[in-house]
Amino acid sequence: MAAIKWFRVQVFENDQVTDAYFYETDAGLFDIQFGWANFTGKMHDSLKGAMDDFRDHVQAEHDAKADGVQVSLGNPVEVPYDEVRKASPSKNAGSSP
Repeated sequence: MAAIKWFRVQVFENDQVTDAYFYETDAGLFDIQFGWANFTGKMHDSLKGAMDDFRDHVQAEHDAKADGVQVSLGNPVEVPYDEVRKASPSKNAGSSP
C-alpha cells in the first residue's frame, strides 16, 4: 500500500491549536501520518473514521489526566506531500508519491 493523498487537520485542545496529518492509501484506507503515531490503532475505511478514532484517543488521554481539556478537530484539507514532509523534516513522514 502506498500513500496517495494527504490531509491536514487542525487539532484544538482548548486554546491550543496544532496540525495533524492523515493519509489515504491506494487501497482506500486512511490513518494518521506521523507526529501522533502513538494514537494509531489501525487503518480505517474512511477519513472520518480515522479522525474520530484519533480524536477519541487524544480526548481519553486528557480525560485520564482530568485536566478539563476538550478536543475537537477542524475540517480536513487536502495538502501536497511537500507540506507533510516540511511539517516534520527530521522524521520519516512516509513515502512520496
